[in-house]
Formats: sequence, structure tokens, C-alpha cells
Amino acid sequence: MGGQVLNPNFFHDLTPTRIGRRGSFAALLAGGGFVEAWDFNLARERLAGVVASLGYFVFDGWSINLEATAHHVEQEHARNGLLVGVSPILRWHLATSGPLSAFADLGPGVSHATRPVPARGTRFNYLLQAGGGITYRLRPGLHAVTAIRWFHVSNNGRRGRGRNPDIQAVGGYAGLLIPLWTTPAVTRR
Repeated sequence: MGGQVLNPNFFHDLTPTRIGRRGSFAALLAGGGFVEAWDFNLARERLAGVVASLGYFVFDGWSINLEATAHHVEQEHARNGLLVGVSPILRWHLATSGPLSAFADLGPGVSHATRPVPARGTRFNYLLQAGGGITYRLRPGLHAVTAIRWFHVSNNGRRGRGRNPDIQAVGGYAGLLIPLWTTPAVTRR
């Protein structure tokens, strides 16, 4: 159907800013939510919030993103809290077809919460996120993005096994991906 698979030069027709090319930058702003899907800790947690990131394309189609998250955490048997985290996310735009692009991403991180998250846990936790999604070019320089993601929250046993509950949540987000600027062309040797 005219689609190109494994084309790392996604969004190659954008002007004036080219997103996805080595040396370019992009911002992501989205909202979404997650529901604990397995490994329940006597309760089920739900998270809702925002995601913002700034990404730099180190290679065509491959970006390293500094992602910030802020989620309201609803806990069944404990007081709700706010979880704020930061993660370096590696994102690969692996396929394009017309205005569509598919991507996969993965990254670890750290977080701090206003209450122990989950209950019986700690306020400081590690994060691990993995998922994938699609972008759709709305117009040059503006893309809709939607993604599904696994969101893991755990303190990795820092306070002992009895204080190491975790959250294994599945959910997603939707928002906008915006090209920002491109650095001068990099000369390949």
C-alpha cells in the first residue's frame, strides 16, 4: 500500500523543521492514565496525569528523550497521592506510511510521591516504562500522538522485602508531538 517499513527517515517531508532527522529536537505533551493489571498488592492502583518530554534525535529515527511525568495515584486502601517522575526514554520510529508513523520506546527512571506508592511501599521509587504508539501528521510541524505503555513502579527492595510492593500498570496517553528546531547539518566522515 505504498508504506515503508523500517524507514528511519520518518517525517522527512516536514518544512521548515525536520523531526526525526539526526540533530533535530521534538517536544511531546500528553495526558493519559494507567490501571494496575497484575501482581496486585492487596489493592488496585489507578494513575492519571500528564507526560512532557524533550527529545533529541541522535540518529535518523532514534531519539533520546528526557521525560517528566506527574500522576495522581488513586489507591484503594490508602490515601491517594501525587507521583512525579523523570525518565530518559529511548524512542525508535520504526515505520512510516503517509502521515502515519509507528514507534516503540523504553526507559528507566526515578520518582517521588507525596504518600507511599503503593501502600506499604515508599515515597521514592524506580520506574520502568515500555510501549509503542503512532503519530499522525496534522499539519507540518504538528503531530497527534497516541500510545500504549506498561508502567512499573517499585522501590526495588530498598527498605526490605516487606516494603517492596509494586505497581504493574497498563494504559496509555494521547497528545501532541511538536518539532522544535534542527541543529546545523552534521558532516559524516
